[in-house]
Amino acid sequence: MPEPIKLKQVVDAMEPISDMAIAYYHRPTGTIVEVPTAEGMDLSMDVDLDAPLDELPEWQRELVTWIRRVDEHRDEFVGLPDRFEINEWNMMASFAASLEDDKQAADLDDAIRGSGAFGRFKGYVHRHGLGDAWYAFRNAEYERIARGWCEFNEIPFEL
Repeated sequence: MPEPIKLKQVVDAMEPISDMAIAYYHRPTGTIVEVPTAEGMDLSMDVDLDAPLDELPEWQRELVTWIRRVDEHRDEFVGLPDRFEINEWNMMASFAASLEDDKQAADLDDAIRGSGAFGRFKGYVHRHGLGDAWYAFRNAEYERIARGWCEFNEIPFEL
């Protein structure tokens, strides 16, 4: 059985989650691996996952190798929370609601409505000196999600 994973490693692996890679916890080794996605490999065409590796273009081989490994050993890999499970927009709304200054809370809540919400939110936070408070709040939320994910998946962790 691997050593408990550091919760910070889980949080760090969750933060850059995008359409470019999927992060997995590998149970046998206790490590986190990032598997590139088609978008991350800049694939503009379908990939034949059944083709022999030596018949694939070199730039597709890494992707296919990882996809096969995860698929063949599915019980060894646990996907980390993705951006939909993390839902940073909800974090921004919760942060706005947590502010003691009612005007700032209302203004920030308005800022996250509609197109461009993330940019307006970050602009407001920095203009009003709330950057440190926002990043502390955000980090605590990521840690809460990571802790819940570890517990749900019975993955031993330490702080």
